[in-house]
Amino acid sequence: MLDRKLHLRQFDLTCQETVTVGVWIDAGSRFETKENNGTAHFLEHMAFKGTKRRSRIQLEQEIENMGGHLNAYTSREQTVYYAKCFKSDLRNGVDILADILQHSTLDQGHLDFERGVILREMEEVEKTTEEVIFDRLHLTAFHDSPLGYTILGPVENIQSITQQHLREYVKDNYLAERIVVAAAGPVDHSELVRNSEELFSHFRSGGGARKEEKPAFCGAELLYRSQEEGSLAHFAVGYEGVPWTHPDSLTFMVIQSIIGNYKKNEGLVPAKLSSNRCRSEPELY
Repeated sequence: MLDRKLHLRQFDLTCQETVTVGVWIDAGSRFETKENNGTAHFLEHMAFKGTKRRSRIQLEQEIENMGGHLNAYTSREQTVYYAKCFKSDLRNGVDILADILQHSTLDQGHLDFERGVILREMEEVEKTTEEVIFDRLHLTAFHDSPLGYTILGPVENIQSITQQHLREYVKDNYLAERIVVAAAGPVDHSELVRNSEELFSHFRSGGGARKEEKPAFCGAELLYRSQEEGSLAHFAVGYEGVPWTHPDSLTFMVIQSIIGNYKKNEGLVPAKLSSNRCRSEPELY
């Protein structure tokens, strides 16, 4: 019966309007310590494992029956959870996001299982030159600052993170003033506001803006040599830039788009912008 429902909803996809709604949280790996580095990313994995209202299977089935899509990602600056669904299912999408962010059970069995998932993910990341080189670039530029940490965290942290670590990170960082709910598509703004005010009411206020110290930018060089014959050389160069709020921020973005990065037979293509552009601190370009 479930497969038939899925087929019917997916068949109507071309004739129904769709929306995307997401929650942007001002909480990424740069707000961690050496002791809990990796917690923000671990929380992302645990979000879809069940809540007090929905088990993991119920959550998956509800999304599938809506013909929707639920996903998340973690960066140095923020953690993002978002849902894609039909316009008529906007409230359901907001409700699911609110539920997983406020009422996740953080079940011990799922926590232990996700350790293995994240460790395998780390192995795959270490095989990806682009991922490795930019992690090393941040390490070189920011040294012991949290901006120099990796998003996944070290192996020893992944193996030792507990339910209490996760709950403390949520308590300290998932605060009302650090959360933005945004949607794209044929969205009724007043409806979105009404649903958000009702469903996200359990987030507490932290009593003010986050106090952030300016990280020291270090000019340095870090080399890793390969003994493989004929191996390619990969390198990255970072310069201290400006924060989002600086008047030259857009100028830097235009320069990076013009310079781009070269790929043989493709010419110049737009480069990915740095993922650690902050409000009030120096950036990498």
